[in-house]
Amino acid sequence: GVCLTHGNMITSAFDSIVDLGLTERDSWLHAAPMFHLVDAWSIWSMPMLGATQMTVNFTPERLMQVVNNAKPSATALPPTLINMMANDPKVRDYDLSSLRFIMYGGSPTPLGILQKAVKTIQTEYIHGYGITETSGITTLLRPYEFCVEGPPERVALTASAGRAVPCIQLAIVDDAGQQLPGGKVGEIVIGGPRVMQGYWKKPQHTAEALRNGWYHSGDIGYLDDQQRLFVVDRKKDMIISGGENVYSVEVENVLSMHPAVREVAVIGVPDERWGEAVKAIIVLNEGAAVSEQEIIQFCNGRIAGYKIPKSVDFSQEQLPKTGPGKVAKRRLRDPYWADRGRVI
Repeated sequence: GVCLTHGNMITSAFDSIVDLGLTERDSWLHAAPMFHLVDAWSIWSMPMLGATQMTVNFTPERLMQVVNNAKPSATALPPTLINMMANDPKVRDYDLSSLRFIMYGGSPTPLGILQKAVKTIQTEYIHGYGITETSGITTLLRPYEFCVEGPPERVALTASAGRAVPCIQLAIVDDAGQQLPGGKVGEIVIGGPRVMQGYWKKPQHTAEALRNGWYHSGDIGYLDDQQRLFVVDRKKDMIISGGENVYSVEVENVLSMHPAVREVAVIGVPDERWGEAVKAIIVLNEGAAVSEQEIIQFCNGRIAGYKIPKSVDFSQEQLPKTGPGKVAKRRLRDPYWADRGRVI
């Protein structure tokens, strides 16, 4: 229960309107869960403009039908839903040209998903990084910095979550709470008028999250010399193998580019030698066939050797998701750690 004030929500709405360039002529399609901050900020923003809102109970074809018929100008989708649309065989049967942008976020978006999406759904893509505790969008990656094919230095920017919106303060801190210089990886902390009051009737959790004037997000990342934020992992999802930090998002990014891969999650599993070993769990595209060894070899030369999965499991079912469409990694990890006295 995150306690947001009227001021939190109004400030969030202004931030979103200004940085996304929204006007009263826009029509917003609510396709993501409206209880989640992937979408909730728009419920506050659009009425302030007198702009149109519409909803769809998501399936790929339903969303495409609504866009084809009702012509919304923008929507926000978590990567899971973008991936479902990009892989839908009917995606080219509908006119989706009314969408001037799709905002994506809510969980890390592998480059492979974006590469598929731009070929099938031609619009501008805006990466938004936001947290319920900071009442919505905190950073945005502008379309001019979005690039999925081309010079490596340009493509690398697409991994960024962009820069802070006007009323958000960002910093990166170490475990002692000391701010780190640009390029150094640490915990992302957020300040300013958008930060929650606390957790409902949870004083201990509130005290842990709100320290030294900052909200401690539990996300790990760094700021570059242009103040672009790069989110590398959740603290709880980072794998420590042989004393080395392995960020699951980085490995997922590489594996998502394999043409046979539809979905991928990377987790740490118990290993007597390394403490944790990197494991990939993969859902293949329909009709695709690839071996564990081929997947592992695909990583050679793309990431450091210690980050390459030691094992690969293939799932016949979609990866488990939370309500907002994030992969439920805890459900994937738990069976491997069930007989252990610890979870790392």
